[in-house]
Amino acid sequence: KMKEESTIRTFEFNAIYIIDSLNSGELQTARDLHNDIVRRRLMNLSFVQSEYIHISNKKEFLCLLTTIKNKILSRTHFPFIHLEIHGNPNGIVFQSKEQLSWDQLTNSLRDLNIELHNNLFLSMATCYSGYIIGSILPSLPAPFFACIVTWDELTGEDIMISFQSFFDFILQTDPSQKVNLNAAVQILNDSFSNSWRYHLYNSEQLFERVF
Repeated sequence: KMKEESTIRTFEFNAIYIIDSLNSGELQTARDLHNDIVRRRLMNLSFVQSEYIHISNKKEFLCLLTTIKNKILSRTHFPFIHLEIHGNPNGIVFQSKEQLSWDQLTNSLRDLNIELHNNLFLSMATCYSGYIIGSILPSLPAPFFACIVTWDELTGEDIMISFQSFFDFILQTDPSQKVNLNAAVQILNDSFSNSWRYHLYNSEQLFERVF
């Protein structure tokens, strides 16, 4: 659940996509997150599926989003998308060194979120992912219901510790309860001493910020 000014907003998901574009010599944080935490927790949550997907370039990424959109069109598929892709203030950078601008990313995600009726949740273990906010226009539909991003540079060790704790928390919640996203983001930041590195924004907050 997300609480803002005493209003509670919820979203639902029944599929988790953990997507990376890391080089072979790097710490494989996304793969380990899926294998060590997510897959184990989902043994007790039969109504949620997960998939770890490694992509090499921009074309593969855009094709994957199209595949996810086609599943959404069945009206029974509600994805939670987690990205572990390198980033800079201009966009995300794939293993191929190709870059996808924040504008291009939000345009692609907007297509998914429209079909989901503003129910897409996005988390990004991506350096400078907060800059995605600059590509959001109040004149267009929101590209996601909410996102978790950082304005900072991250290391593989940062990501490993923080997001393993995050997913371990949200996936151990009793199915009859709503996940407290604010508490989950607190757990994300607990691994950093005296620093708030990850931020949770919902679409209404982002529209207000852009205005």
